[in-house]
Amino acid sequence: MENYDLLINGIPRIFLSDSQNVVIYPTNDRITLKQNRSFQFDGRIDAGLFTFFGSNFFFNYNDFKINLQNVDSVQIKVFTGEVDNFGRPLTRSVRNVIQHITGDLVIDKSDNKSGRHSYPMYPLFTSRENSFVYYDAAEIQNGVYPREKFLF
Repeated sequence: MENYDLLINGIPRIFLSDSQNVVIYPTNDRITLKQNRSFQFDGRIDAGLFTFFGSNFFFNYNDFKINLQNVDSVQIKVFTGEVDNFGRPLTRSVRNVIQHITGDLVIDKSDNKSGRHSYPMYPLFTSRENSFVYYDAAEIQNGVYPREKFLF
C-alpha cells in the first residue's frame, strides 16, 4: 500500500450540505477517500442554482470546499417567478452552459459544517481563470456562430 487512500464504490450521492443545497453525484458511484475525511471524485455537483460537471474534483473537509480542477461545463438555473404547490420558487435552466472552468466551491463557513447558522452568501464559487459560453451548437441558428469567432 503506497498511500492510505480508500476507493469506495456504491455511493450514488453525497449530501454535503442540506442547508446550502449541495449534493454530489459521483461518476460510477465511486469516490477515493483521502486523509482527514477529504475525498476525490469525478461527476456532478449540484450547488444552489449551479450544476458543475467534470472530473478530478477534490473535497477538502477541513476547509469545507471543493477544488474544481477539471470542469467540463456549468449549467445555471434561474428563478421563474412562479411557485409550486408547496410555495417553493420554481427554476428553469439557462440554455447555454459555461465551459473551461477551474476554481473553488466553498460550501459554507468551515466552522458551520452542520448548517446551524444561516449564511445566504454560500455556496460561493470563485473562478481561477477565464471561462466561455459558445454559441456554435446546431440548435442555435443552425450553428452559424463558430466558437473561434463568436463567444462570450
